[in-house]
Order: sequence, then C-alpha cells, then structure tokens
Amino acid sequence: MEKERDKRAHAEDLIVRARLEKNPARKLFFATQAITFVPDEPAALIEQVKALIHSGMLREAEEQIQEIIENNPDNGEGWYLHGIIQSMRGNTEDAKTSLQKAVGVLTKPGPAQFALGNLLKIDGEYEEALHLYNSALHDDNRDPDIWESRGRVLLELKQYKQAIISFDHVLELRPDNYQVKE
Repeated sequence: MEKERDKRAHAEDLIVRARLEKNPARKLFFATQAITFVPDEPAALIEQVKALIHSGMLREAEEQIQEIIENNPDNGEGWYLHGIIQSMRGNTEDAKTSLQKAVGVLTKPGPAQFALGNLLKIDGEYEEALHLYNSALHDDNRDPDIWESRGRVLLELKQYKQAIISFDHVLELRPDNYQVKE
C-alpha cells in the first residue's frame, strides 16, 4: 500500500515537471516516465500528447489523444488537444466539434474558446467568434492574442471604436507589436 502511494507520488511529481517543462524532448521524457508508474493516468497521457505535438509528431499525438477521449469522454483538455490536432491537420469541422466539447466541460475554457473563435473567424462567422473571444477574455484578460483577434473581428464587423480599444489592450500588453501599431 505504501509502495503504491510512493509510486503515485513520484508519478505526480513527474507529471508536474512535464507540465512545467518548455523543452518538448524533456517534457516527453518526464511524461513517459510518469506513465511507467501510472499507465492509465490521463494527466500523464495529456502531457505526453502535448510533447508529441510540440515535437511535430502529430500522427502519434492524434492516436494517443483519440484513446484518451474514448476512455475519458469528459476530459476537456483531451477534447481541446483533439481539436487543436484536427485543426493542424486541416479537419476544420472535426476541430470545431472537439473544441465545442472542450468548452462545454472545461472549468476554464478560455483557450478552447479562443481556438474555436479563430476557426469561426476564418469561416467568416464574426459575431460568434466575437462572442467566444469575449468569453475567453473572462478567463484571461491579459492575453494579447485574444485582444488582437477580437480587434480584427471588430474591424470586420465595422465596429471601429471597439476595435481600437482592443488594439490598445494589445499594445499595453505587447508594446512592440508593430502590426497593431499600424
């Protein structure tokens, strides 16, 4: 019993290290090590998928994330990553479906709302994209990418004053953004 608890604690430490690691190879190493201790732990598998994505190993990431969401259909982060992978592969409709599921189950759905908003913006669905960007800003109002995307959608909707306010937020958060300055 105590040995199992020690294995679990060590695996949790490895998962945290994987989550914090920026280098994809090291992230993959920590996640894989965690999986050796807790092979069915979704958090370890999720970190491994992130590392695979950042390493450009989309096929492997897609296979693993598919297994995660089949075994854990309420895993919002799994649906979010599935949506990101589908978007990277050009499967826009599948990406939208997965991101919508992620938004529905994540406690902090901002990243999924932002990603879904970007897909809708590309499709010219500006009102819905704006709604998602506004919702994403409730999770993180210090993200310059959300503010910039919001501003660009507002330009498309000819809401120029609101667009300027959004771009002002971008410049406040990222003063060296020359595209927004123009």
